[in-house]
Amino acid sequence: MVQSTSRVCDACEGLKYKNAVVKDQTAIDVLIPKGVKDGEVFIFEGKGHKEMNKPPGNFNAKIKVTPHEVFVRKGADLWMTKEISLIDALSGINFTFKHLNGKTLRVKNDVGSVIKSGSKLTMVGYGLPFYQNAVKFGNLFIEFSINWPEVITPAQAFGIKNLFRSENQDEAKEDEVCILQKYTDEQVNKYEEGGSQAPPSFQDESNPPSESTSENSNANNNE
Repeated sequence: MVQSTSRVCDACEGLKYKNAVVKDQTAIDVLIPKGVKDGEVFIFEGKGHKEMNKPPGNFNAKIKVTPHEVFVRKGADLWMTKEISLIDALSGINFTFKHLNGKTLRVKNDVGSVIKSGSKLTMVGYGLPFYQNAVKFGNLFIEFSINWPEVITPAQAFGIKNLFRSENQDEAKEDEVCILQKYTDEQVNKYEEGGSQAPPSFQDESNPPSESTSENSNANNNE
């Protein structure tokens, strides 16, 4: 970092021109330790701005940690999200990603361990180094979401049903067979008369008729 300071002119000692000063720039090396916190301030005494006939002030360097596009920092821990397919959620994950340490890491889980949407798994020791104790590290947490398919083929549906067939099948005799449809907001009937908008005959109690409307109605009835 470069710090600008002002000092009295050496040639005339500020006598030739009133308050004559010379501006200097000084390079200051700021050593940022591993695991430093956002907002941490490092103070360099006597390295700040200097005015004539006054001792120099301090130079304060405040750390601003830039957000990462993949990882979210929470203390010494890192968090990331990962979307996986339904097949991977059921049969096991196997993917790679680039860690902050520059290494490409491959991630796997135990075969037979099902991952649900919102599940969190931990990579122990793959977080950030602890501040002022860089030999220890936080953890890396991965939160998963499932990319469900929009549709599958009848053959796929039949195969899945056979694969995950429950021992407690509903064998009750039905009176009707009902096929579900895709939900839309327009299907919602918000009023007793039906529909998502109030029909003309429906008087919303939250909007009583105005006085002018009532007077006109009474006048028409008198006629």
